[in-house]
Amino acid sequence: MFQVHLTKLRGAVIGACTAVLVVGSGLTTLPAQAQAQAPSQQAATATAVMSSPAEQQVASFFQNYLDASNGHQIDGKSPAEIRREYLTSELDDALTVWGSEHQANPIFRRDEVIKSWSTTESDSTTAHTKIIITERWEDGTSQDVWYQVRLSDMVIDDLKDPTA
Repeated sequence: MFQVHLTKLRGAVIGACTAVLVVGSGLTTLPAQAQAQAPSQQAATATAVMSSPAEQQVASFFQNYLDASNGHQIDGKSPAEIRREYLTSELDDALTVWGSEHQANPIFRRDEVIKSWSTTESDSTTAHTKIIITERWEDGTSQDVWYQVRLSDMVIDDLKDPTA
């Protein structure tokens, strides 16, 4: 009888541990998330490993802006609201002008759907860090966009093309 209780106890412990691992990892909701996931959310997986708070800030901005642009922003914020949240007002104003002059989305630098994207941390000083977002497009091309993050408050205060 002791052996039967021990076997049942062992089974219960293993079952409980498995349940905790499955629930904790989110596997119980994986099929629903996979079906409901927007293309921009799928692209975010490439940016899962960040090396610094500045890189995380730029990735967070870019993903939130992409989601808002595609109508998938969780908090219901517009792209303009996302820009005001992460960018200096001077940069936001300059990007509005850039978008008008180039007839393109000033963040994506084109008016096309991004297939995927990734971030890379570049140069740093005591005041700023440069983060490079590589955008990959449906047509197979890619482009880099340079972001500058002010380290004192983690606000993005510059965004430009590498040749600018």
